[in-house]
Order: sequence, then C-alpha cells, then structure tokens
Amino acid sequence: MLDLNTTNLYSVGGRLTSEQFGDREERRTDMDCEICGKKEPESIMVLPIHKSDGALITIVCEDCGEKSSAYCVKHRRIHQGFDDGTTVCIACVEELIAQERHNARHVADAVMKHLSLEEAADLREVAEMSSSVTGDPTEVSILRFVASKAKRTKTSVEMVIDIIVSSGSAECILP
Repeated sequence: MLDLNTTNLYSVGGRLTSEQFGDREERRTDMDCEICGKKEPESIMVLPIHKSDGALITIVCEDCGEKSSAYCVKHRRIHQGFDDGTTVCIACVEELIAQERHNARHVADAVMKHLSLEEAADLREVAEMSSSVTGDPTEVSILRFVASKAKRTKTSVEMVIDIIVSSGSAECILP
C-alpha cells in the first residue's frame, strides 16, 4: 500500500488507483485532476510537468494524462522529467541508442574533442558513473546523454553534437 506520508510522488510516477490511497479523505481531495478538474478520478497519473507555482509534478486523471505531451502513446508510459522542464520517454531514448549504438565511439569522440580538459573530465566521470549502473561502455553512456537531449528537444543526435561543438560545452547534456 502506498503511504503518502513517506512516498515522494515524483519518484513514483505511473498510474495510481484510489485504493492505493486508502481511506484518507484529506489526502484524496488533493488528488483531483489538475487539468480538467475531475474530482477523485478512479486512477491518476503523476506527470513530470513543472508548474508556475514551482511544483515539479502535475497530478492528472488517466484521460488527461494520455493526452499529455509528457506521455508516450507508443510505449504507453509516462515520460521522465528533467530540471530544464523537458520530458522524454526513456523507451524512446533506448530505441534511439539501439539505432545509433554502432556510432557510439564516433559520438563520444566528437563530443570530447571539443571540450576543455576540465569539462571532458567531468563528462567522463558522469559517463563512468552511468556505465557502472547500466553496464554499458562509457561511450554508450555519452551517446545516451546525447540521445536523451535529442529526444527531449525533438532534434537529432547530429544536431546535439553540433550544439556542443559550437558552444564548446557539454552543459546541455550533463545530467
């Protein structure tokens, strides 16, 4: 059972049913759809949509969630949110990585050779941490950062590399 006193809803994500909230009426009144206003929907989605009041999530009913730009219809899943306000379907990113995996070394080299020594070391460190979790080589982790940015901004891997080359900075892909 989900305990709203100890659970960070942003990390939960997904669909939550009213049964998961128990009989805590004072909590359930806060679970109205923030888009259409539907009162106590049967299930809700916690979307990573930043709001003007500074909140990092938006609670919506299933109908509004599935129509949201923060929901992937293809994979039937909620996007992951990022500090810059963008969102992306992780499955879509992984598809792009699978398509571009053969170019991972080229992508990593193209990015790294245009960075200062300090920034290249920072990117390498973050990529190594990512690789320790995923089991992928470091160059695939760098490709993952580039692919994530490409999907979040609806551009291409090449376009993100061009941005890094022209700015001389990997700030746009660093988590």
